[in-house]
Amino acid sequence: MIGPAILSSYNSDNDPEYEPELGSAGDEGTKAEAFRRFEEHCNGTQILPGDIRTPVYVTVLTHGDKQIFDRMMKQYDEEDLVDEKTRIGHILGAVQDNDLKAQVLEFALSDKVRNMDSVGVLAGVTGSLEGRQMLWKFVQDNWTELYRRYGTSTLLFRLVQVVTDGVASAKTAEEMKEFFITHEAKSAERAIKQGLENIASNVAFLEKQGAGILKFLDQQ
Repeated sequence: MIGPAILSSYNSDNDPEYEPELGSAGDEGTKAEAFRRFEEHCNGTQILPGDIRTPVYVTVLTHGDKQIFDRMMKQYDEEDLVDEKTRIGHILGAVQDNDLKAQVLEFALSDKVRNMDSVGVLAGVTGSLEGRQMLWKFVQDNWTELYRRYGTSTLLFRLVQVVTDGVASAKTAEEMKEFFITHEAKSAERAIKQGLENIASNVAFLEKQGAGILKFLDQQ
């Protein structure tokens, strides 16, 4: 049986057997164990310990279908504990289907999600390039509402961090620069500046090292 340490997505100094993110990466044994534990958790046979709920949820969402997603949404709706609700909301974006990712983005701004948790729900879709691109388009399309919600709080700063994190495209950087010039985002000016600087650094790194990295990976 695969233990909690193997399922966990988080390192632990006290856990010498830790293996990072095996479930979301597709390890068959870990996936099977995660689905088994998720099923037992849902039917009440064996409730998941709190320290492995996130990796189990992420694994089944990453490799599951709409039925799994719907069960997670149902669990969110029926959950009374705020911390558990927040945990589920933040990992819903692990789904691979883009239609479901779009549903998560809309869900983040629904009345089912607390304002303080909504940026975390949006951030959940950024585990893939497509997810990051979808979030950026969503932010552009919904900026008026997002600014209304976050414009006077640190959440706007956090949202900009989430949107710019991991971007390595000069074209996208230019889009972002132009967007924030023409759209008010005063409370996030420092995050915008830092984000664009980080993107420029990512772009420069890929221009210098990208070909070598691809060659190395092709040889593996």
